[in-house]
Amino acid sequence: MSSLWLDCMVLGFVGLDASFGATCSDTDEAAVTRTMIEHSETILAVGTSEKIGKRSFARICKTPAINTLITDKGLNRDQLKLLKSAKVEVIAV
Repeated sequence: MSSLWLDCMVLGFVGLDASFGATCSDTDEAAVTRTMIEHSETILAVGTSEKIGKRSFARICKTPAINTLITDKGLNRDQLKLLKSAKVEVIAV
């Protein structure tokens, strides 16, 4: 992965906490994904609103690494404010 470059990476996650970042349940997966993020121009995170405000075992990246979050309209307003204050564009569909 270190020799590749991605224009846009779509990031899945188990949890996304505005103050901690995106997380998953496996340290190896987190490490590979983190390398992919470091070699990507734009990070597009995609996950349901029930995952927002939650943390899992292994951090993938800190919140400012994410450019855009696409989620459903069930996103809590407090979480929305926190993500926007971290400069994450939020698209609720």
